[in-house]
Amino acid sequence: MTGPLAQVDLQRRGADAVVATLTGEIDGSNIGDVHAAVADGTKGVTKLVLVLTGLDYMDSQGLRWLVQLVVCERERTTIVAAPTSISARTISVAGLTASLGVVADVPEPAAPGDAHRD
Repeated sequence: MTGPLAQVDLQRRGADAVVATLTGEIDGSNIGDVHAAVADGTKGVTKLVLVLTGLDYMDSQGLRWLVQLVVCERERTTIVAAPTSISARTISVAGLTASLGVVADVPEPAAPGDAHRD
């Protein structure tokens, strides 16, 4: 494989929202880089949409990171959207689909009322 194991594409939507598209594989070897890329690119935003459409693999470290983003970071609304069958299964087997507020489609991040917050 050439290039990074995982890639994070960040697109700003308005003044306070970001869509982060994750592709490739997220595991213990690169979770720090993925976390840093998302954290650096989302400073000051109040809404984050994580698009998992291109995620080919996610281990328990990636799952833990998702939980931290969605459940623990209360200052921002985070939506987990459009997971691949592999990432959806990982989330489902862990019993976290409802807790993470996973949605099948990518919502428009600027629209009010489309977010999940515990």
